[in-house]
Amino acid sequence: MLSPASAICINSVEANHTVRPNMYFSGIILIVSGALYLAKPDIFRRGICLKTSIAQRTLSPANYLKYMRGVGVIFIIIGLILIITAR
Repeated sequence: MLSPASAICINSVEANHTVRPNMYFSGIILIVSGALYLAKPDIFRRGICLKTSIAQRTLSPANYLKYMRGVGVIFIIIGLILIITAR
């Protein structure tokens, strides 16, 4: 018969080896959106509310494209981290 402490240990070991679908799915969404930002950085120039973002008002058009590509790279990196840690 297992003591309660060893049962907790066994359950925590089993929980560490499961795939977390929410993190995995979120990682995929971030990678896809990051790739979209890399391919077409001006695709979301206007969001749901039709106001111009602060980045568009303060940055030149060339710097805005660099900024959005940087956001895309960051999204891809965070998505990869989520997928790796989800396993």
